[in-house]
Amino acid sequence: MRFFIHTKKFKVIVCIVATVLAVVLIEILSRGLFSAGNSLVSAVTTPIEHLFTSITNSGKNLSQRLSNGEKLIEENRDITKENEELREKLAEYEETVRQNEFLKGYLGIKDKHPDFVFVPAKSIAKDPDNNFCGFTVNKGSLQGVSLYDPVICDSYLVGYVSNVGLSTSKVTTLLSPSLKLGAYDSRTSHSGLLSGDAKLAVSGLTKLYNLTASADIAVGDFIVTSGEGIFPEGILVGEIEGIKTDSVYSSLYAEIRPFADLKSVTDVMIITDFAGQGALE
Repeated sequence: MRFFIHTKKFKVIVCIVATVLAVVLIEILSRGLFSAGNSLVSAVTTPIEHLFTSITNSGKNLSQRLSNGEKLIEENRDITKENEELREKLAEYEETVRQNEFLKGYLGIKDKHPDFVFVPAKSIAKDPDNNFCGFTVNKGSLQGVSLYDPVICDSYLVGYVSNVGLSTSKVTTLLSPSLKLGAYDSRTSHSGLLSGDAKLAVSGLTKLYNLTASADIAVGDFIVTSGEGIFPEGILVGEIEGIKTDSVYSSLYAEIRPFADLKSVTDVMIITDFAGQGALE
């Protein structure tokens, strides 16, 4: 046996066996490593695949959200535009209704005075240095307005045009001492002169004076124009609020509250022509 171990044949057999074992071991290791490699690759690549899938899905979701956001922005823009158009239409409608109501107030006057020629106007500025509620309107000589044209609001006297430009005019009101007109008590027909008074203007009142001491007038009576000078006859001026005695001239005078709200008047009518129109005395 010992002799056989040392023989060349034995050595050849050992080499063959070793070679076979080596091949088998390599095969086993190779398969084991390949399987392990697969597991390792899978362990590494699976999270990466999940990550890329998540990024892709997030990108798709982000793109979808951006697309939806753009649609919402566009829809909001359309809604905003529609709201603006609706507001404009509502404003136009309200202005039309207001103008219709404004014009209705003159139908009675026009029926009563068919000779009156009107130019509608709007107050665009108050005179800051005027204590008598003077204001500027948006009509002038280009629209047929002339100096001393009477100005009314509804059926009530406001004043007269005291300055005329091409497209604007200034209005002097009943509160101003510059205004003078003949007027009378509609109940008793007692007449006098009406003009503004600086002290009374503070309280929004004007003055009817040159009344005889025996004049039959009373608080609550209506005062109307008598048709002298630049104002037509029969235009309502105001209501008697108080009756006083002028100690100097031994006559009565009445404090008149104008029917027109002179501090806040906006829409007016300028009477550019009427039968018997005269001039300022």
